[in-house]
Amino acid sequence: MPGDRKARFRSASLLLALCCWALTPQASARNLDFRFIDVEYSSPDVDESATLSVGADSLRLDTDEDRGYRVAAAWELLFNVHVFGEYAKGENDYRLTLTGPSGDLSVSDNFDLARGRLGLGYGLPIGERWAVYGRVTWDYIDVDDIGFDTLNLGDEDDNGVGAEIGVRWMLLESVELQGWGRYSDVGDPDVEEGFDDDMLGGFKARWYPFGAEDLTFQVGYEFGEINTFNGGLRFVF
Repeated sequence: MPGDRKARFRSASLLLALCCWALTPQASARNLDFRFIDVEYSSPDVDESATLSVGADSLRLDTDEDRGYRVAAAWELLFNVHVFGEYAKGENDYRLTLTGPSGDLSVSDNFDLARGRLGLGYGLPIGERWAVYGRVTWDYIDVDDIGFDTLNLGDEDDNGVGAEIGVRWMLLESVELQGWGRYSDVGDPDVEEGFDDDMLGGFKARWYPFGAEDLTFQVGYEFGEINTFNGGLRFVF
């Protein structure tokens, strides 16, 4: 019937258009180079709670997310190798609750959390819209000012090795998606046992409103013992 033929024609036309879109390069691989500077608002959430014994008393520590900043940069050298570095610092809220024969006491304050990474990476373009990458890094973490009076539960730093693998995808001419997983020797700030290793994973979305080599808006989230929301700007060179 004529109506059926028109419907089949519209369906075939839509399928052809989708195939042409999928096969047509949507973005230049230039977007996926590793030459950038990131400046972002950062909200770290240290997933930490512990109950400690202080003499005959019991001390409960609970932490919450708060605010900070993150800066990062990468520069591509030769043969797809790039240098990479980042530094993030934030203040996290915490509550200490002391209970026992000495009486009950509750203290709320914030502590400083600083993290940094420095390393080498390799990026491998796959076609016009995809790239995979890997990095080996030196990781650093510093936690300050957890406690009250003469009781100090957190004022130490540590460092170790890290590794990251990830993928970048230019979904559209002006939209990029990124996902990654990484390991860090010092990713878990444990109040009771010191720093421990951790596996982290995250994603990020970027919008290139002014072209591949200009200002970029980005937002992302990383999961781990420290969950972190980031949002801000990337300057692409």
